[in-house]
Amino acid sequence: MASDQAQTSFEEDLTSRYFKHEKTATESSLRSSVPPAKSTALEQIFASQVWMNQTGELDRFQLQSLLEIRRDDENRESFHCIFNECGYGNYESTNAIEHVRGTHFGNRPYLCDQWYDSITCKHPSLIDVVDSDKAFTRKHDLRTHEQTHDQSSKNPCPTCGNTFTRSSNLMRHIRSAHGGSPIRSDEGSA
Repeated sequence: MASDQAQTSFEEDLTSRYFKHEKTATESSLRSSVPPAKSTALEQIFASQVWMNQTGELDRFQLQSLLEIRRDDENRESFHCIFNECGYGNYESTNAIEHVRGTHFGNRPYLCDQWYDSITCKHPSLIDVVDSDKAFTRKHDLRTHEQTHDQSSKNPCPTCGNTFTRSSNLMRHIRSAHGGSPIRSDEGSA
């Protein structure tokens, strides 16, 4: 009975832990690397309930205030991380926001169920670890990852026979391993 309660408590604790980094160390590190003009925006995030409780998804609009908008030579907007020596930039604000959320704040609210099941069964000592390869900032990225667990969707390479769970990985394999673009089955029948 006691072990059942401990397992339930362990599972509840793991499912409520959406942040990879230790809160106090992260706050200290981020405070020291943010430009003074952005310190108010950073403190607003630290004061949010999501950050205080270390559960849920940080607000994207608050995170957006931690980006610097620049224009390139062709007058296109790009969004850059403001943290010292990071250097991350992207033309899509959503990608830059997810970078700040996952990389600097460690907020990855979408956990892989199969990883969660294996960690609770095999490695209860890893309660405070959120593997960045198994936790995601966007639900779409989690769904893409989950395709790797689907054994029914194998994509075989027509040249060497290696199989891939995602067609995009097969295409990359064909380009890099076989030096070209894949031949579609409907192209060869003409």
